[in-house]
Amino acid sequence: MSVKLELISKNNSHHLDEIKNIYEYSFPPEEKVDFELIKKSIFEESDFLIYAILYNNILAGFITYLKINNYAIGCYFAIKNDLRGKNIGTEALKLFQKQNQGNTIVGEIEFPISQDAERRLNFYKANGFIIKDYGYLQPPISPASSPLPLLIISYPHELSQEEYQQVRKILYEKVYHADVDLYK
Repeated sequence: MSVKLELISKNNSHHLDEIKNIYEYSFPPEEKVDFELIKKSIFEESDFLIYAILYNNILAGFITYLKINNYAIGCYFAIKNDLRGKNIGTEALKLFQKQNQGNTIVGEIEFPISQDAERRLNFYKANGFIIKDYGYLQPPISPASSPLPLLIISYPHELSQEEYQQVRKILYEKVYHADVDLYK
């Protein structure tokens, strides 16, 4: 099996339409921003990155994240429906972990209230992530949505309370453009 990560940039954006399709069906509305904002971020912000996940040189999925200080803060990670269960996600995550060696990888994940959510949680646990409930609320992504309680995952170690507060501030300010004092 050959899995690779390929950086998407202004000069290498040919996978973006297909990535958008994967994005649209992989995440519930309350977890999605307008994909145009993602495109704008990758072209205009040097700390926001997106990698195409290639399986035998065919697009299989993607990872988006913020690289700030010593953190790689995952925003979205998805594999095409028809390629799930083939260890592509695991191999891509291992590459991502290796690429971010020396950094703390952090993400948000929903509580295990459905089979899919429980499967995702178990996937991250099996790949060395620590899952913790800090009482975190994701700010509303759209005017029609509400704050969303989420768990925080981290690798290779559990976040201290100070690290959690740093990550929360980065998420609120850089990802959600929200006042960090909301939902404390």
